[in-house]
Amino acid sequence: NFKIIYLIHDIFPIRYDDAKAHKHEIDSEIKGLNQCDYIICHNGKMADRLEELGCTSQLIPLTIFDYKTEAFIPKDRPLTVPCICFAGNLGKSPFLEKLDQCIDPSLVQFHIYGMPKTQYSNLSYCGSLPPERLPLEIDGSYGLIWEGSYEVWEENNYLRYNNPHKASLYIAAGLPIIVWSKAAVADFVREHKLGICIDSLDELEEKVTSVRQDEYQMFRANCLKLRPGLIEGIHIKKALNRILDMEEKRCRASC
Repeated sequence: NFKIIYLIHDIFPIRYDDAKAHKHEIDSEIKGLNQCDYIICHNGKMADRLEELGCTSQLIPLTIFDYKTEAFIPKDRPLTVPCICFAGNLGKSPFLEKLDQCIDPSLVQFHIYGMPKTQYSNLSYCGSLPPERLPLEIDGSYGLIWEGSYEVWEENNYLRYNNPHKASLYIAAGLPIIVWSKAAVADFVREHKLGICIDSLDELEEKVTSVRQDEYQMFRANCLKLRPGLIEGIHIKKALNRILDMEEKRCRASC
């Protein structure tokens, strides 16, 4: 007389385009998911992919992760020289090495947060902070969502399906987002007008420097509008309430 609700944090096997070549790994994940009554997944694209791979449990898209942090008002960030922040595992972010070589710091600055400690020529390393403190300390104009190599490949790219926690971090910090145009979370960025979608890091400088001040302030205002609900856990609460409503209707129908 109880229901199993599974909240997906990460599920890497869904990224593979060739499901047959990774059948054992994928089937193992799907078998576990199918033992649950409900799956809270990241977004609609992840839900569609899980169904394609054989998931039969009821799928509930989360839309975006919440981010627990203090309630504070992020400071205003002028766009004199745009400053892009990146926070994450720097050991898994080799794109930063090439970005360091080709970026012009007179046009766009970079603040890098994370471990391991890394020295750059044109990117400023700002240390590593606990997740709950990072939104209060991170300083810049935008937050960048990127992973892996400098050259982006659509094939087997996990960003097509997942919601990176970076997106929630940046919104919690009041930072408009820069993200790969084909990432799943790019749909959320476009829908709520939270920032810029790019096809390649090669167009980063041009895209950022062409943003008007009023356009940037609109991005930032939209982030601040979403922020209170995000830090209070509104998205996970909505997902759970949706499940409770479905269970109540199911109970009524069977009585």
